[in-house]
Amino acid sequence: MNPFFPVILCVEDMAAHAHLFKHALKEVGTDVSFMHVTDGQAALDYLAQTNEFKEPELAPCPTLVLLDLNIPKIDGMEVLKKIRASASHSHIPVVIMSTSNYHKDIEAAYENNANCYLVKPQDFDDLVDMVKGIVNFWLVCSCSK
Repeated sequence: MNPFFPVILCVEDMAAHAHLFKHALKEVGTDVSFMHVTDGQAALDYLAQTNEFKEPELAPCPTLVLLDLNIPKIDGMEVLKKIRASASHSHIPVVIMSTSNYHKDIEAAYENNANCYLVKPQDFDDLVDMVKGIVNFWLVCSCSK
């Protein structure tokens, strides 16, 4: 992990989805530190630097959180609420990436202050395009840190 690269925390229970996202980042040519956790409790532990993430080098503060809604232990919406309630993490952009295009999920995400809601594409080329947009906006254009 390079301390000078932006840190993306990917909260995704499906290892294949996380792998595809990481591969899409490589296709885009973006230098990032990609951290992956598989459930909501692990995401909160990561952010709080507790349990398996006690050592600061294991859990650098993310520049961006990519959050799936349907994750085990603590669902993504609850993780989003806890991030927004945290004085030390509320500034971190949270992009919801879900397979759900259900209006109530989208509405709830924005009501809980998600920065963006994206429906995961089925095609890898579309995923690369989406990742390029995420990187260009959240890591290049915006001043999120």
